[in-house]
Amino acid sequence: MMSVFVPERDESYDAMELIEQPLYLRFHEQTLRLYCSLAAQGNQKVAHILCRHVDEQQLLYMLSCENSAGPLRNGFYDLLIAIHLDTHATAMEGTSREYVVPLTKALHNKKNILDELDDGYPVILGPCFGLKPQVAYSDVKDK
Repeated sequence: MMSVFVPERDESYDAMELIEQPLYLRFHEQTLRLYCSLAAQGNQKVAHILCRHVDEQQLLYMLSCENSAGPLRNGFYDLLIAIHLDTHATAMEGTSREYVVPLTKALHNKKNILDELDDGYPVILGPCFGLKPQVAYSDVKDK
């Protein structure tokens, strides 16, 4: 069960009951939107802090629950994308068209690259290094 605490009234509501409380549902939806905005543009420090605040269990619970409210579910999906996926997608897009730059004397030879292919991209026959980013996840560590 995931609950939302309202300090002004000293009450807690189950996240599934938020659909019956439109004021609190809208507040929670706007809070999730704020979190997405804070983590935008690759702000990794804020995204890491938000991972401590909205942990993996909360995120997966709200995404997998069929009875969660629509705005709340959309907010958690947007938060998942903003914190975990957007930075990697942007990095992949930036390196989507890599160029072949000969770094060694062996690659200067024209016989190391095949130009006859129909797809328009040369194939390197020798050793090569890619610049594409790899996704690496680690656990959130407390200070």
